[in-house]
Amino acid sequence: MAKWTLRQQANFFDLLADLLTAGFSLKQALQSLKMFLPKNGLATVIAELENGQSFSQALRSKVTTNIYCQLVIAEKHGSVDQSVLQLGKYLKKACATT
Repeated sequence: MAKWTLRQQANFFDLLADLLTAGFSLKQALQSLKMFLPKNGLATVIAELENGQSFSQALRSKVTTNIYCQLVIAEKHGSVDQSVLQLGKYLKKACATT
């Protein structure tokens, strides 16, 4: 499956941030999103995570290079939740202006 559109990326990170903030684990959040966003390839992302890939690596084919790099840095510094929250906000604003 091809990269997600800007709007798809915004929706994904915004919803993921909401679930993580509500106390869901990353795995629980992704499983929930798979039900709400069934056609975006999240099953593949979840399978890659279950096979030992990092979160950033599992999303690499879905997101832009800039977002992928931000996730890699967040993983190295232990701030994935905060980065997901910021990405959701930033991408929603970017979609609103286009």
